[in-house]
Amino acid sequence: MPVNAVNNPTLMDVSAYLPKMSGPAIMIEALNFASEFWDDITFIEANNGTHHDAAVRTGLPSGTWRALYEGVDPSRSTFVNVSDRSGQLTDYSVVDKALYERMAGNAKTWRAQEDAAFYEGMMQNVLKTVFYGDINDNTRAFTGLANRFNTVNTATSRTAENVIDAGGTGANNASIWLVGWSPRTVALFYPQGTQAGLRVDNRGQQTWKDKNNKSFEALVTYFEINVGLSVQDWTSVVRIANIDVTALKGDLSSGPDLPALMDQATDLLKNTSGIRPVWYTTRKVRSFIRSQVEKKTGFTLQAEDLYNRDRKVPTYAGYPIRALETLLNTEVRVV
Repeated sequence: MPVNAVNNPTLMDVSAYLPKMSGPAIMIEALNFASEFWDDITFIEANNGTHHDAAVRTGLPSGTWRALYEGVDPSRSTFVNVSDRSGQLTDYSVVDKALYERMAGNAKTWRAQEDAAFYEGMMQNVLKTVFYGDINDNTRAFTGLANRFNTVNTATSRTAENVIDAGGTGANNASIWLVGWSPRTVALFYPQGTQAGLRVDNRGQQTWKDKNNKSFEALVTYFEINVGLSVQDWTSVVRIANIDVTALKGDLSSGPDLPALMDQATDLLKNTSGIRPVWYTTRKVRSFIRSQVEKKTGFTLQAEDLYNRDRKVPTYAGYPIRALETLLNTEVRVV
């Protein structure tokens, strides 16, 4: 599934042409190590400060049949202007200086391990927001995919055309997402004048306050990531919703037929040229995809190293299937 890195850059591709910083480090490699998710996504710079504006086409010109010597009225496509905003996620790592010194020769390694927990935790927070972000619950975050593809009723939203109902009715549901990443379809973005990735700033030794407002000497690291989600073409996202995980069977004796639903989802992607389609689901659902495919075909899912990074991942219809810890098996029914 090769896609041009210049026209459709991932976070690692963006890092290749970012200017080197003399101050805080941009921890792109750390983010990629923490999750394979960053292998797939397209990262672009916002076009309006902290916002990314796009004209989303809602209608196509159809032309007019005419007779000889008869004119026609010109037509045009219709658009809706959409502005997506970014959010800033920050945190501090505070290590007691006395404890650091007790680590002696292992002090730097130990502190690096402490900081790594922040990479992981903040990355999980961003991933959770990409899918479940709701500015009504957190006005400082951004709107995720689940709140853009949140109904199967086409009278409510056109995006419902790309939401497949797997039949679950309770609150033990999961989703399978098929996302076609590219700058013109779906992408994460960073504000103008900033840089993509996680900013890590070693603030050195500082006098810090504990919860009782008493002072101690600490080694402080500051973490910051600025990111938003832009969906310019909703037809490049498909959600298979309402997968009742309690009803799934590997032998297909009952419950949803996941391969059949995924075949339906691939048919809903309008145009895959120049985009990077990727499946996302929970680890439990991916396990059932594997067993159901084997039951139906007699073959196991093929695992491929799609980006030459020594990370093989199972594929379906040629697209990688990512299992994300932030996706839930407890989603409520999408109606």
